[in-house]
Amino acid sequence: MLLTSRFRKDHRQQHIEQMFEFERCRKGGVAAESDDVQPNSPGLIYVATQVVEAGMDVSADRLWSEIAPWPLLLQRLGRLNRDGKADGRAQAFLFDWPAESGKGKKAKPVGPYNPEDVDRGRKLACKLKAICEKEPQLGACDALERLPKEAKDDVQQALLPKEEPFPRAIDVHGLFSTEPDLFGGFTDISKWVRGNERNADITIFWREFNSGKPLPEGDKLDGPSFGASEGCAVPVYRLRDFLNESGQMVLFWDDRTEKWEPLSPAFICPGMVVMVPRSAGGYSEKLGWTGSQSDQLEKGEVPLPGRFTDGFAPDPDTNTADWVSLEQHLFDARQAAEDIVRGLNLSEGIKKAVIAAATEHDIGKAPKQWQDALPSGKPLNDELWAKSPHLFAVKGSKTPELRENIESILKEAGISSRLVDKKPEKAHLQWLVNRKVKDTRATQPRKQIETLEPGSRVWMPQFRPGLRHEAASALAFWHRYFREEEKFPALTIYLVACH
Repeated sequence: MLLTSRFRKDHRQQHIEQMFEFERCRKGGVAAESDDVQPNSPGLIYVATQVVEAGMDVSADRLWSEIAPWPLLLQRLGRLNRDGKADGRAQAFLFDWPAESGKGKKAKPVGPYNPEDVDRGRKLACKLKAICEKEPQLGACDALERLPKEAKDDVQQALLPKEEPFPRAIDVHGLFSTEPDLFGGFTDISKWVRGNERNADITIFWREFNSGKPLPEGDKLDGPSFGASEGCAVPVYRLRDFLNESGQMVLFWDDRTEKWEPLSPAFICPGMVVMVPRSAGGYSEKLGWTGSQSDQLEKGEVPLPGRFTDGFAPDPDTNTADWVSLEQHLFDARQAAEDIVRGLNLSEGIKKAVIAAATEHDIGKAPKQWQDALPSGKPLNDELWAKSPHLFAVKGSKTPELRENIESILKEAGISSRLVDKKPEKAHLQWLVNRKVKDTRATQPRKQIETLEPGSRVWMPQFRPGLRHEAASALAFWHRYFREEEKFPALTIYLVACH
């Protein structure tokens, strides 16, 4: 069986469970002195990468491994005769791939490893081999103790932490920045993932859709959001080659337009999560990522595209909405912050920062531009509001019968609604609703409403004030701290900006 990091999480877990099941049977069914670990069993051979080096309690009789850095060789040898039942039978075979051009620092990397580290691993493995050949009954710790002094110095050198790039202030800013840039707003993390190593990964997942037709946008997407268990890690260069050779497309989620946008292979960066059509292939349940279009997931296993994420959708308390005044919301936030810091062992400075940030974190919603973008139907027009219900729109005939049927369907789905727009000059009706109108396995209000009249269409109008209230709130705190010299911890500004 194959076990690598190039599997979807669910398929990789299935392979691991099969290995553990074999190990449970081996441990529970035979005597320690038996040569057959499982009667009538052909045995099990695992072809694996670093994913089995640590944390897996399995005990093998044979280990074949290419030469690697010394710490990794130790981890691999740790899977050999782990339970001590194969004394006298367990063997390790270490081998080299054919040498590539270049020597010393100019030598090409061996997989993801530095050539100097691999050379040191080879040198120490040869020393250990010579000791074990002379005294085959030695245990691992005793064998390592017999290493000569110069080899022990190599061991210490091999265990030292490696020098890595150190992020400067501008790099830290880049890791947290989400404003658009020349690369479409993506943060390129490649230099922090094994340096500039070409095997740096991108995560891909599959959905059932026709790549030749445009996808719906926003809430019109019917499929589930991306789940971590369905993502597959693929080296960036391999995905680029696959897309260039096959002519397939890859899509990324644009938060600003709330739709899936095509992405050129040249602009793929490590750390991205992208979507491909199931028909593009490239994946096998047994082999993981193959890059072959003939390897495809079963049709019934792959859902339709959805939004990239539903945010707080799984939490019903955070997914409900109603009119809440700005004054009331800030009061509630302060009380919640006081309750939180009271139960935590925080310094006084951090406590003050948390409470101060919560007390006025949403003051950036006070500007007229933000307030005017709220839907109509406010309880009081002269009040400042922090929260409002969602808007739900339907394009239809506007007849009383249609309105009644729509409200009945919403009520059956557990959604409270209030009609706020029935002006004849507009081509659609709008309701204020306490939560987003979405189709689920239990209820399908959107599909029901769309079938009431031919050509009818439903959607959730987006709230777009054109103003980031978090940034406005932070700028207000910044001004008070630096210009008016108010006394609160500077951490408050950061907490407000990222709330």
